[in-house]
Amino acid sequence: KELDKSLPVIQFDPDKVEQVLLNIIQNAAHFMEKRSIRQLTIKTYNEDGYAKISISDTGPGIPRENRNKIFEPFFTTKAKGTGLGLSISKNIIELHGGEFEVSSEENIGTTFIVSLPLEREEKKEEE
Repeated sequence: KELDKSLPVIQFDPDKVEQVLLNIIQNAAHFMEKRSIRQLTIKTYNEDGYAKISISDTGPGIPRENRNKIFEPFFTTKAKGTGLGLSISKNIIELHGGEFEVSSEENIGTTFIVSLPLEREEKKEEE
């Protein structure tokens, strides 16, 4: 863990963001299962007005042909997966005004970056 203790408190739904982070971590653990080196790195930092959470693993990486599909509902490479985890996770982060990014290299690993705005605009209800 490399956590930036200077990050300010931000507003978000902790249960929903926890769901996102657990999904990424569980996926990483699943894909690292048969790897000789199993390392999960979690970093938090402040960049360009966003609190960033980077989760990197030493799994097999995401094959190039699947990288554009991983956020599609029902796409999965797991024998017992629903293919909804990353799709739902991306939607949760975007509903918080954030961004969800992924980078991956085959045989090296994958990094997901969750970005949450440090300041959220208050949504005004229409009367």
